[in-house]
Amino acid sequence: MEAGGIGDSKGGEILCLVAGFVAKGCAMETRERCGGKAISGSALIVTLVFLALFTALAVAIAASADINMTIARNRAESYQAGALAETGLLLLGQHLGGLEVSASFDAENLHQAMASYLVTTWSGSSMLDAGDIWGDVEGVHFPPITIVRGDGRSGAVNLDIVADGGAAALPVITVDSTGRFGKAARSVSYRMMAVDSWALLSRYGIASRSNVQMSGNAQVVGANDPKEGSILSATYVEMEAITLTGGVYVSGDVAVSNPQAAIHKTGKVYIEGSEVYGAETVSWPTPNSALFRPYATNVITSPPAPGTVLSNIYIPANTNPTFNSDVVINGVVYIESPNQVKFN
Repeated sequence: MEAGGIGDSKGGEILCLVAGFVAKGCAMETRERCGGKAISGSALIVTLVFLALFTALAVAIAASADINMTIARNRAESYQAGALAETGLLLLGQHLGGLEVSASFDAENLHQAMASYLVTTWSGSSMLDAGDIWGDVEGVHFPPITIVRGDGRSGAVNLDIVADGGAAALPVITVDSTGRFGKAARSVSYRMMAVDSWALLSRYGIASRSNVQMSGNAQVVGANDPKEGSILSATYVEMEAITLTGGVYVSGDVAVSNPQAAIHKTGKVYIEGSEVYGAETVSWPTPNSALFRPYATNVITSPPAPGTVLSNIYIPANTNPTFNSDVVINGVVYIESPNQVKFN
């Protein structure tokens, strides 16, 4: 196509080309000066630029949202995996604490004893096939424990137990628990120490070398097993070794070491277990009570009102408090000697 030329009033000439304007001797002119046709290519380019920017922005927002969703999902799965790992430790701590084994057991026998105990304890569990638990010289081995949530999603717990020696050496027993949920995995470890002749702590909720007196609506209830809520008096000095008065409830046994001692009951005393006379002699541990003092932060200087809830309490010497009905105590109770503490 040939370019058409026109002149202007000043004698200059403007060439109007198909591809745009070429000005000669003057500035770009109006529609009429260019054959009545408007050229808008620059507006189209600006439109395309903004379209590209908005498209890139939309893609960036979508990518950011997807990344945030992935981070949130991974974090939730990580928390769930951590909770599963902690659950594994709680399960083993609940059942292995207080397990009695022969001092003659080497590491392999100790592992096998723990495995046998857990096979029996978990025989009716739907979380795993307890028959697949086994022990050897290297440790106690478990099949994966499957735990299903309410929404149908499930996670798994992998456990391992290893003792670093035989029972006579009072070994450290390490429990490793790994929780898996989705693509996340978290691991935690717990160390237990075998101790000599501390069966007392697993058999009785209350044990005393002197007489035991309980009155009112006092209750001794085992947290994991009713037998843990048993009472023992090992006195050979006082013949009325245990006195229970009122609506006392005991979920386990009431036992006295002296076969000639008496268990005196008055009122609506209810004992789920048996009354045992001539109970087996046990070794009494010597705990380091100073380790618990920093945790007893709430000082008790007078008897609390009924219904009071207390946590981690310290009772100074010669306070001699009486805790009446419906008082709840959580955590550590540190009693400084001499003291007479009564629970009604």
